[in-house]
Amino acid sequence: MGNKSPRKLNETLPLDLAQRLDPVCDRFEAAWLAGPCIEDFLADVAEPDRPALLRELLWLDLHYRARGGERPLAEEYRRRLPEYAALIDAVFAAALPPRAAEEATLRRATGPEAPAVPGYEILAELGRGGMGVVYKARQIGLNRLVALKMILAGHTGEKELAGFRAEVEALAHLQHPNIVQIFEVGQHDGRPFFSMEFMDGGSLADRVRGRPQMPAEAAAWVEVLARAMQAAHGRGIVHRDLKPANVLFAADGTLKITDFGLAKRLNQAGRTGSADVTGTPSYMPPEEAAGQTHDVGPAADVYSLGAILYDLLTGRPPFKAATAADTLHQVLTQDPVPPRRLQPQVPRELETICLKCLQKRPADRYATAADLADDLARFLANSAGHSQPGLTQGKERQDKEVGS
Repeated sequence: MGNKSPRKLNETLPLDLAQRLDPVCDRFEAAWLAGPCIEDFLADVAEPDRPALLRELLWLDLHYRARGGERPLAEEYRRRLPEYAALIDAVFAAALPPRAAEEATLRRATGPEAPAVPGYEILAELGRGGMGVVYKARQIGLNRLVALKMILAGHTGEKELAGFRAEVEALAHLQHPNIVQIFEVGQHDGRPFFSMEFMDGGSLADRVRGRPQMPAEAAAWVEVLARAMQAAHGRGIVHRDLKPANVLFAADGTLKITDFGLAKRLNQAGRTGSADVTGTPSYMPPEEAAGQTHDVGPAADVYSLGAILYDLLTGRPPFKAATAADTLHQVLTQDPVPPRRLQPQVPRELETICLKCLQKRPADRYATAADLADDLARFLANSAGHSQPGLTQGKERQDKEVGS
């Protein structure tokens, strides 16, 4: 593997097997900064080689996440790859000292590092990023489980606090069955926090794991998300970071959008300068990728909804390169491969809907998220996938452009 590797685990493997795995591991390392999923790479080798490849990729992923200040959970990987649970636990045990491995596997957040937030009993750590941490907690007064989000110690600068406030304000203004509900806002030891619904069904990213979904199911999911975002847009809020990881499932299967940390209020000046690029490259609209944050409006979320639909239909986002910079370049300069070229079973009408969302110019996309939801509803009403006469604007123009 490349010089960046923390340790050449495959030196212990047979030479022919190591030679088959090395190119995949090198590509995984190159793509890591763009946020790859291990699952995207397992399919690159034959089934007999996949356990060995997973061992290599897990080691690399743990190394880079730890270097970035994250504390990965074995449970996270086991949920995504349940068939390799024993292998995952073995890698965690080998990659970390025994005490750290046990902590990472169980992740009971009841030790001295867990904050003693008044009114809450911290039960476990659900995850953390560069600036924030989310705990599973019990709200003592109401005896209910919640997700408790806090800024990490040492990350209470102006930019971090602005992002935290943006999320709190956005959620406080939104009451919708498909948007995570906020319960309480407070501060502990100088660190702001808020509690919200605890979603125990995992994320859409966990559910999909890089596998194409049935077209009708994909359309139904995105219709729900589009109607939720129409409600947010009606309240003057643009999410700006819609992606499968920010869509959660309740225990009953209800979809809910979360993580409004990059949200923009349409009646206020943006929090970022015109040169700032924030969000996730593979799901980011061109105007955001170009740093033109003053141009970011509801059409940006329509684009991201289209990128989610594309991912659900094909098993991959519309753009994904080896680095974040290369992905942004693709977003700005390339057209997505039509979904039917990757998955021929995708109905043509659904492909038309998806590609309309992904137009470079915001004016060429659906005018509203409600228009997108309505077209998806029309598609679903025709379960056989036959041609539907009511698709909102643009299909005839797109057909002419394809034929020209």
